[in-house]
Amino acid sequence: MCKEFDELKKEGGVEKSTKNDKATYRDFTTCDVSKFTGKLNPIVSTGWLTAVEGVFRTSACEEKKKVIYALNYLRDSAKTWWEGNVCENGEAWAETCLWKEFKELFNVEYAPAEEVDKIREKFQSLTHTHETVNELWKKFNDMIPYCLEYHGNEKLKLDKFQRMLKDDNREVISPFKCTTLEDLLSRAHVREADIARKKIRK
Repeated sequence: MCKEFDELKKEGGVEKSTKNDKATYRDFTTCDVSKFTGKLNPIVSTGWLTAVEGVFRTSACEEKKKVIYALNYLRDSAKTWWEGNVCENGEAWAETCLWKEFKELFNVEYAPAEEVDKIREKFQSLTHTHETVNELWKKFNDMIPYCLEYHGNEKLKLDKFQRMLKDDNREVISPFKCTTLEDLLSRAHVREADIARKKIRK
């Protein structure tokens, strides 16, 4: 994400880090932060927060500047939402609001409990239909952070992903008794490629 910024540092375009260095807005923007428009989707909103926090780390952003910098990447209804908070709480509050408080307000608005519950329900019924194995894998990884029972349990994740696969994939893969998600995903890719080749020959 921040390749350009890393290259600038190597080339001397950005001063070398010292304890007294201050992150500049240019350092932050070099990392090409994405815009957030206010979509009510916990996967999208959480992804934006994670990306922004990654840029904070790369640019060594000071705590007091985090909210100020991030606000410049709010658009449309997200910008209106923040302006509403400022009207309600005052300019003085906005100027001293730290990232932790911003995140709490942001998650209440864009990752509310009822939307997270919808993701959990959708995850439980997620199955392999018309999408590719990679597309299914992305959905799996996007949703599983919201399903706490799977956290830290590799076997549970593996069993769940295997059950999601199409019958003609699962029946061939199951006898191998995969013990890691990487092994399962690799075999699913091989099986998918085999099926595609057979279709071409017909």
